[in-house]
Amino acid sequence: KPSAQQSLGRHWIAPSIAPCRRPMTADKQALLDHHHQARNRLIGVLCVVGSALCFSSHSCVVRKIADDGFSTSAITLYVGVTRTIIACVLIPTKPEWRNNAFCRGHGVAFVWLVVFRLFVGAVALACMYGAYSRMPLGEATALVFTAPIWTTIMAYFWLGEKLTVVNITAAILGCLGVALIAKANTSRTEVEDADQDVTLGVILALLGSVNLATSMVATRAIGDRQPAVVSSGWYGFSLILTSVPMMAIFGNELTPEVSPWSWVAMFMGASVSFLAQTLLIRALQLLEAGPVNILATLEIFFSFTWQVTLLNTAAHALSIAGAGTIIFSALLVSWQKFQAARRQAAAMAHAQHLNDSSDPEHGGQVTPSDGGASSHRSDTHTEDGNVIGAPGTAEVGTAAAAGAVNAVPNPAPSDEHGAKPPKGGFRML
Repeated sequence: KPSAQQSLGRHWIAPSIAPCRRPMTADKQALLDHHHQARNRLIGVLCVVGSALCFSSHSCVVRKIADDGFSTSAITLYVGVTRTIIACVLIPTKPEWRNNAFCRGHGVAFVWLVVFRLFVGAVALACMYGAYSRMPLGEATALVFTAPIWTTIMAYFWLGEKLTVVNITAAILGCLGVALIAKANTSRTEVEDADQDVTLGVILALLGSVNLATSMVATRAIGDRQPAVVSSGWYGFSLILTSVPMMAIFGNELTPEVSPWSWVAMFMGASVSFLAQTLLIRALQLLEAGPVNILATLEIFFSFTWQVTLLNTAAHALSIAGAGTIIFSALLVSWQKFQAARRQAAAMAHAQHLNDSSDPEHGGQVTPSDGGASSHRSDTHTEDGNVIGAPGTAEVGTAAAAGAVNAVPNPAPSDEHGAKPPKGGFRML
């Protein structure tokens, strides 16, 4: 609005709203992207370690309350109820969580992918609870970590992927570790019924491992299109739907006669499991599969520690040897996939560098083969400094995070708003 002097015959010139700023150079943007990636990797590492600690603590609580009288289906039900209640309290607090609570803006294919992930994840957790209640905690956890081996075998038969020497060696070592743990549990039991119970525990642990690997594949394919808190809440609801038929079939009690401390431990353990699931999903969104798999093996160490110190169950020498063999086989598979992802990311970065060198906007020269037309860079910068489409970004959906390792052959189509799903590889825990 002009002032009094400007209104008395003088020409009024509107001032500029904001000063003109120089565009960010490529070097400064690259430095900003590097700091952003380093921060995401640090957060991802902390999420994996925290998830391993929380999962092992929850497993210890499950074994303790199972010994007190809780059935596997009852534990699954109350864990699902606790997770659902926590999610219903947290989701309304953030607009991002509220808007993505019911898959708004996504197509039918994405919804079915979420439902499939919830189903196989609930089955995996129910099998794992059954294994924890029938065999020592550390050994059951080690058997669950054979998931990378079974995923490699499934990829060979179902997807026609090539088996390398590393994959075959890891599969053989994993089977050897399973045999050692099964032998340790057989030698520990003297009663025939107890021997059958331990055998059932080994089978349940392996079934939980296979379903867990499948669930992680779907989680990686979903990526960051569904927030971690929302995923954990729906995961709890799927546990309720899975446990109710189990209780009806097996005739388990809904409210067993246990001490009040067992009820407190059960609900506290369920809350810890919600935190562990949320941390794991967030880690999958920030890190590649290789580092997550390597760091997640800390759960075996934590589980053996709780088994000896809190559950007063001695670790058999064969069990320790079997767990070490399984850890080594999982590390082999994870390291191979991590190296493959790094090689592909380096190749894509080199190709992008060549593209930028021919871009006049980035100081490059236009080659005669371009026909005088400038080639523009396909990636763009978001408000928080992320680079969309640039290789090596730590966010889910980029080429470096995906790695195209054991890639899903038929990815979900883009949803109705045009948002394409991230290029997810097989995520194995």
